[in-house]
Amino acid sequence: MELEKRTPESVNITKEHHHSEPNLKGTLISVLGVGIIIIIMWGATYFLYAGR
Repeated sequence: MELEKRTPESVNITKEHHHSEPNLKGTLISVLGVGIIIIIMWGATYFLYAGR
């Protein structure tokens, strides 16, 4: 069995690499918003039971 030799012409090589980072600003804002809501809920629960 003879192995086929691959030349650069026979292999479709693209030298353009588009490694664009996704925009995560909306994700950051959403996570911070959920975190703030959780902290507010914990604080409200703490003060509810501490006030009894």
